[in-house]
Amino acid sequence: METSEAVPRGGVRAEDLASLVRGPGPFLTLYLDTRPDVENAGTIIEQRWRTLRADLNDRGAPQEVLEHVDPVVPGAHLGGRCLAAVATSGGLLHAEHGPEPPPEDATWGALPSLLPIIEWRQQRPPRFAFGPPAAR
Repeated sequence: METSEAVPRGGVRAEDLASLVRGPGPFLTLYLDTRPDVENAGTIIEQRWRTLRADLNDRGAPQEVLEHVDPVVPGAHLGGRCLAAVATSGGLLHAEHGPEPPPEDATWGALPSLLPIIEWRQQRPPRFAFGPPAAR
């Protein structure tokens, strides 16, 4: 079969993300800019979260869902340049750090917004060593 499309650089298996969409929503999906290379990064990030949190509440995200994300925000700048989190009324379902924040900060909707996480993973696929198994 021939195609004129570019061959993807890498593919990822994302069962952990696929399982998220099988559960009940609605979903809060957060992409919080957590750049560690600024002075007082922790304080700035927590302020950014408080502002975004209030906006999400205004858009209909319940307090209980927002509270599930609260514990992963402090210190998030130590894990990478962006914190991705997915939560529902049932709790925090996923948290991951990525290299760059996407243009959109957060969504509250019927499905989680997972494309930025998949793109991160495709940019940095796991490396596997091939060869004979190690001697026991």
